[in-house]
Amino acid sequence: MAYESSSQKFKLLVDIQDATKINIFTVTIGAPAIVTMSAHGLNTGDSIVVTSSIALPTGLTIGATYYVIKIDINTFNLALTYANAIAATKITTTGTQSGVNAYYRAPAYTVLCPLNLDYDQGEVMDSWNDLCSNIMNNVKVALDPTWSTAFKFDKTDPVAQYIIAKEFATGIGATAPIRIVNLLKGLNGKQIDFIATLSGISYSGVTEEVLNIAFDIKVYKNTTFVENDYIAS
Repeated sequence: MAYESSSQKFKLLVDIQDATKINIFTVTIGAPAIVTMSAHGLNTGDSIVVTSSIALPTGLTIGATYYVIKIDINTFNLALTYANAIAATKITTTGTQSGVNAYYRAPAYTVLCPLNLDYDQGEVMDSWNDLCSNIMNNVKVALDPTWSTAFKFDKTDPVAQYIIAKEFATGIGATAPIRIVNLLKGLNGKQIDFIATLSGISYSGVTEEVLNIAFDIKVYKNTTFVENDYIAS
C-alpha cells in the first residue's frame, strides 16, 4: 500500500510538468522590465515561476512566482501578484544578470506517493512523515541541500515516470519545483517551495508492475525558501 501522504502530517509534492514546458527568455534591466519569449502563449494574469542558471537581475528571485502582463505575442511584463497584473503594476529590474533565464508555467504539483521508502543510509522508514520532516527542517536551516532517496513505485505512477524521464537531463532541464507541506503548523498548514535538481537517477524492475527508483533531490543553486500558508490544490 502506498504512503498516502495526504493523510499524513507532511506532504512532498513535485511539479511533474514536462521539461519541454521550460521556456528560455531574456529580460531587460529597466522600469518596467520587459520579458521576451517568442510566441510565449501567455495572457495577462497567467502565473509563471522564474529561474536562472546563474543569476537574475535585482527585482526577480529564482524560484518565485510572478504574474504576466501581456504586451504582445512575443513580450510581456511581470507583476508581483495577480491583482497587480490586472492593474498593470509592473516590476522594475536593476543591477546585472548572467547565465540562462527560464520560466515554468504555473506548477502542476502532484503528491509523491511511493510503495515504500528508503533514505540516505538505506534505512527503511516506517513513516512518510520522517523523510518530509527531515527535508523540511534541513531546508529551513539550509544545513544539507541534498537528499539521497530510493522509492518503489507502481510503474504507471506519473511522478515515477517524470523522474525517469530526467535521467539524462542537464542544467535547467534537470530541475523541478518542489513543495513541502507541514500540516501541523498554522491553521491549515504551512508550505515551503523551492527549485530542486533531480540527479543520480537509476531504476530497475522489481516486478512487471513495480519499479525501484533511486535519485537525489538537490537544492538548485541560489534558490531561496519562503514559508507561506498551505494552499490545497
